[in-house]
Amino acid sequence: MRWLWPPREFTVAPPPYVAPLLRTILRGFIVINLVGLLVLIAIDPTNFPAWFVGWGLFILGSLGLLVLSNRGLVRPASILLVLLIYLTSTAFALMSGGIHAQQTLNYLFIIIIAGILLGGWSGVFVTILAIISELGLVIIEALGVIHQEEPITGLLTHYVGDIVIFLMASVLQHVAARAINESFAASQRELAERRQAEQALRESEERLRIIIDTSPDSITVTDLDGRIITCNPQTVRLHGSQDAGEIIGRPAFDFIAPEDRERALLNLQQTLEKGALRNMNYTLIRKDGMRYPAETSAAVIRNSDGVPVAFVGITRDITARKRAEQEREMMIYTISHDLRVPLSVINGHAELLRDGLAEAGVNSELQQNTAAILRGVQRMNVMIQDLVDSARFEGGKLELNLTAIDLGEYLADLLIRASTVLDTARITTEVLPDLPPVRADYDRLERILINLLSNAQKYSPPDTPIRLHAERMGDEVAISVTDRGQGIAPENMPHLFERYFRTAEARGMEGIGLGLYITKALVEAHGGLLRVESEVGKGSTFTFTLPVAENTS
Repeated sequence: MRWLWPPREFTVAPPPYVAPLLRTILRGFIVINLVGLLVLIAIDPTNFPAWFVGWGLFILGSLGLLVLSNRGLVRPASILLVLLIYLTSTAFALMSGGIHAQQTLNYLFIIIIAGILLGGWSGVFVTILAIISELGLVIIEALGVIHQEEPITGLLTHYVGDIVIFLMASVLQHVAARAINESFAASQRELAERRQAEQALRESEERLRIIIDTSPDSITVTDLDGRIITCNPQTVRLHGSQDAGEIIGRPAFDFIAPEDRERALLNLQQTLEKGALRNMNYTLIRKDGMRYPAETSAAVIRNSDGVPVAFVGITRDITARKRAEQEREMMIYTISHDLRVPLSVINGHAELLRDGLAEAGVNSELQQNTAAILRGVQRMNVMIQDLVDSARFEGGKLELNLTAIDLGEYLADLLIRASTVLDTARITTEVLPDLPPVRADYDRLERILINLLSNAQKYSPPDTPIRLHAERMGDEVAISVTDRGQGIAPENMPHLFERYFRTAEARGMEGIGLGLYITKALVEAHGGLLRVESEVGKGSTFTFTLPVAENTS
């Protein structure tokens, strides 16, 4: 029943120029029918009721349709349908050779267009009106108002058949209108979605073009052989060219210094295999022959089937960065040298004083003062080394001398050597038996452990123990330092290993906030990981891993 009720109206919207054209044609049909009606009345005025019902209803219906269309209440598609039905009905009338056929088809025409154009109850009302008009013809002919050649029973049969046709036409109209509406609605939705997708694609492409053109970095697309396909304006400026035509079509290797081309070719193959490579450093050559350092990242572009079709490379001139790194290295070297020279003098004299006091048997208070001087010197040396190492990490110049180290012997010796800077009496060592040697830098490992142990002592009560534990975990050895101190607040945990970060509790203590940052960097340089577990009021455990030395099981 949903196809039959309620009636539907056509909702398809044609181009804007169609409506005025169709209204003009409709006016022409109205004039032709009006002239034809007047001619018929003049020829045979006795059949005026029949002429009026047959032709007049069409004229009135068309006039009403025209008025509604001028007011924007009727869609142009419906006017087109009206004209097509009228032409069909006229052709049928001419072929049948009778005015009665024309009258019947005119009624049919009015029913269909009214139902389609007006829709809903208006279409039903026009259908009822047409049936009443048909019954009116029966009454007119039965009363002898117009001449009729058939018996009244034949006329009744004929007009009842017309009424049945009208009802069927009205039902078919509703079914057709609904089906056409749904079909066109689906097409319009699909078209709207396609247009929306195309618009979104155009906007996305425009945004991408603006981003590429305004990027401060050189962006280049090459084919799989490394020949440049396209590039952004910054690429032209970077290579000292006047326009992109001087670059497009040339091999990208032409812009790389000869000593770096073989390495660049190997990196290109690795990019194809891995999908992307980042932060590759080359020496590039400008158009005028000037050489400069550059950093490049590259990735593979694939088609819809996943097949590589091109490379995209992003290149940045790092001349200023290299210059800043060199200046920083020089500054840090100068600062560390200038600070360490007087510290060495203080340390030497403090050691002589300590040894002299011990030989002379002077009271312990002076010896404690001397020991405090030595600990202060040691802490200053640690802070200076932290600054130097921090600069080396940032410049990528940290070098490790990796050897196989037996942790049992190493930790025992470390606690003896660190007794001047650590309260070793608080530290208990637990090294599980059969622990394999680790692969580490002897001095850097000492820095890691001293940093973690000194922090554990600094942030825990002096009468609480500190546990140093080592055990094997697969191909690694896990070393942990556990204290029973105040713990770390949850909001500080994500920032704990950041450079210069200090908690509110630590700001009144010695240090510059580089200890954990450097410790993490040293652990990661060894190929390990550093993590922390902490509970406020109960203490913290810092655990780091080191790889097992090769040729050990």
